[in-house]
Amino acid sequence: MTYRDFTLNRVKQQFGLNIVIGVFLTDPPRLPPREWLTNLLDRSVPFVGGFSNEKVRSELIVAPLLFEFRELLDRQVGFFSGTDFSVDVELGLSGDCDFLLTRSKSELTIEDPAVVVIQAQKGDFNASWGHCAAFDGCCPEI
Repeated sequence: MTYRDFTLNRVKQQFGLNIVIGVFLTDPPRLPPREWLTNLLDRSVPFVGGFSNEKVRSELIVAPLLFEFRELLDRQVGFFSGTDFSVDVELGLSGDCDFLLTRSKSELTIEDPAVVVIQAQKGDFNASWGHCAAFDGCCPEI
């Protein structure tokens, strides 16, 4: 079993999670994107709109946004794409994540703490909640 096999109910039961809905960042800093990102998004968003392909969306929208986020933070976070993040295979906590940001600025290895960024699979955002929660629920220290 891998992360994608988890449902939100299963993660809640297996790891004893409580779902809390609220504001994550109360007053996030407002950093304007640089011109290269604005230009890329102006061109890619209309193009991507015609595709239902997750790979096209992730390469032309998600990856550039996360890369810009990293750059705006002066490369103080690590950025990984398509990386194996097998934490505990016996618990089913294994697999590749589309994108992973870490608090560590290491570019060679994943070091904690990690913030996992997961895209909605096949346009179904709700189906991705269990997938996302499995990353966080299994290893709160990460």
